[in-house]
Amino acid sequence: MDEIGQWEAQLGHHKSALAHFEEAVRRYRQSPAPEALPDLALCLANLSVELSQQGRRQAAMETAHEALAIWRQLASDRPDQFGRDIALAFNNLGASLRAVGLAPEGLAAAREAVRLYRSLALYRPALFLPELATSLENLGILLADVGQADEALTVTAEAVALHRRLEEQGAGDPTGFTRSLSSFGTCLSEAGRREEALAALQEAVDRWRTAANKDPEILSDLASALHNLSAALSDVGNLEQALPPLEEAIALNRRLAAEWPQAHQPNLANNLDLLSTLLGDLGRPEVALPHAREAVRLYRRLTQSIPRAFKPGLAQSLIGLGNRLAETARRREALAVFEEAERLFRQLARQRRAVAHGEAICLDALALHLSDLGRWEEALPRARRAVRLFRRLAREQPEAFVPQLGRTLNNLADLHVVLGHPRRALRILQEAERKLRPYAEQEPAPFEGWLQAVLTTRQEARRVAGLARR
Repeated sequence: MDEIGQWEAQLGHHKSALAHFEEAVRRYRQSPAPEALPDLALCLANLSVELSQQGRRQAAMETAHEALAIWRQLASDRPDQFGRDIALAFNNLGASLRAVGLAPEGLAAAREAVRLYRSLALYRPALFLPELATSLENLGILLADVGQADEALTVTAEAVALHRRLEEQGAGDPTGFTRSLSSFGTCLSEAGRREEALAALQEAVDRWRTAANKDPEILSDLASALHNLSAALSDVGNLEQALPPLEEAIALNRRLAAEWPQAHQPNLANNLDLLSTLLGDLGRPEVALPHAREAVRLYRRLTQSIPRAFKPGLAQSLIGLGNRLAETARRREALAVFEEAERLFRQLARQRRAVAHGEAICLDALALHLSDLGRWEEALPRARRAVRLFRRLAREQPEAFVPQLGRTLNNLADLHVVLGHPRRALRILQEAERKLRPYAEQEPAPFEGWLQAVLTTRQEARRVAGLARR
């Protein structure tokens, strides 16, 4: 039954594959023979992968845990025979833990998988180097999730280099290579190496598009790569160019989610949130608003199934909805949405360090909208906390967060001007200008506009300070 399940999965018949894997697991569980344990563990591993692909994340994680426990039991008696199986089990467990919102726990499993595959590849490189490359990609994704961006970049770069070498030798895994390339491009973008990121992400999209012509199963990977390419284009200020790949990704997500909602609705929600932001940045807030509302609706539904996995997405999508509501003059509704996002981020911050960026963005946006409503005293502590969070992030990832720190400092300074503290504002603005000027000189879009906002605030602060002196 397990072999039939594998064939069905390869043919894209996922419902049938899942049924065969479940039946195989049931049969092996009924067998009292010790020699049936390896087959049970292998069936559980296959079942875990299929459950994950169909969006049944919690079940996939529990099944991966059970498979790993059996492999460890077997390896205690025969360590040489089951090393590969344990490495695979650790790799699957890391991915499954990430899928249910437990990235820090998944990171430990992914590190162990890489360690085991490195040892195996020393003795049989032809067999294990492709699997090492796959485990490196998984490790890189988890490192990025928990905010360890420098190590994530190093690890994904190693995965891409290894895949290229294997492909040149005629032993490559095209699917694994392209996934690693897409992850590498995202890590480059996070590190501020935007032109390199665009090249890697465009290559990934081109490779997925070619593969999807032959295998429709690749469509979800193509949609993810289009999302990453759009985000990178947006980061360098090419907003109009970012729109077509994102709209294509959403069309693919809708098509896939119609058949497998559990597996593909998270990507659809994420892309709708990004589309809303992009349209807002292009000055089309009325067009953006329905997409923002749909993203929030989807995340609310997803959060009911696995809160730990989808609360961060819900909180982030609420920021987008709040911004679109504010841009369309629905300020009271926007304020309520921002306050809900703030509550969610505070809950998440107690659980996960990696949500600091989302909380910082939320607090900065909430401070701006409270200020627009004339509630400056309430805005001030939010703006201060946003600055503190961005300072911490900028120490860890300067290229990614120093410009955002500069912009947030400007917002804080603007509040001090309004509240009658222009000299304090001028001190803050000096730091904001120091942070932003090097970026504006190297890459005018979008940082030149951020620097100009600082200079405008400084001019106003000087005017108010001059009035105060008279």
